[in-house]
Amino acid sequence: MYSWKKIIMMISCMIMLVPLKSFASEDVPFEMLNYNLETKTVEEYTFKGNKVPDFCPGFKGTETENNNGRGIIGSDDRNLVNTKTAPYSYIGMLEVNYNEDAAHCTGFLVSPDTVVTAAGAIFRYGGNKTGSMPNEVYFYPGYSKGSMPYGKAKVTSIHIPSQFKTQGYEGTLYNFAILKLNTPIGNKSGYFGIRNNVVGTAGESIGSYMISGYVNGEVEGPDSFAYNQVCATGNVLLSSNGYTLKYTIDTANVGQEGAPIFKRSGGVDYIAGINCLTIKNDNGSCIGNQGRYITKALYELIVSLKG
Repeated sequence: MYSWKKIIMMISCMIMLVPLKSFASEDVPFEMLNYNLETKTVEEYTFKGNKVPDFCPGFKGTETENNNGRGIIGSDDRNLVNTKTAPYSYIGMLEVNYNEDAAHCTGFLVSPDTVVTAAGAIFRYGGNKTGSMPNEVYFYPGYSKGSMPYGKAKVTSIHIPSQFKTQGYEGTLYNFAILKLNTPIGNKSGYFGIRNNVVGTAGESIGSYMISGYVNGEVEGPDSFAYNQVCATGNVLLSSNGYTLKYTIDTANVGQEGAPIFKRSGGVDYIAGINCLTIKNDNGSCIGNQGRYITKALYELIVSLKG
């Protein structure tokens, strides 16, 4: 049985995600739940926003190889990436263990011990597994088909909006999660920076971005992609609601949930959002993908939690 108590948010700085100014649809508090996986307790709190620095730098990592910032193996049109190079070393595979089984998805570091992912990658919905939170979660930065170049870290706490438990996969507003690790593994692998920039207009394209994440071994595709990190590039549209990203960038329906939507500009890697879900037609065919944009409110929450 979970115990409940109020917590006080601690504000700090460190981290280069790319948020947008708040829209009316997002100008509501985030009702957050902090699941402590070590004590098996839950803390609830309301996040109404904080004044935080506009810029917090990222870090390349002490054990990240120098490849001029490009980790794609071969020509740029290939999907398989070199996970020992930045920024792909900042991205990792999440092993999410439930009572009955385990799942694999993607997350990305925004500080030495803070990972951002989709709430749907952590909170299990559907069938007899409705409402399941994991018992244990591990993060493997730069994982590549059995190879763990930076080791692994255990997730100690999970911060997700309580609204996601009622919204589920019907939208993206509350489809995000922030995880804290038991060790600063990002000092070895590196991590994305974050800054508070207004980039993009609701209802218009925000440009070309990449999505890089993990392919679950159970899905169809080349054997070389199974449990490896793959990347694809394409145009991204910011929906009129101001927080949903829409794109036809190829992703793996299983595994790449929680992957970063990012680009490199001026030698710096920027995160625009979090890959969340696949949209299908009545025949079950994929017609597009959607992600959660890093808005001003979400940016402030991430900076406040990463400590």
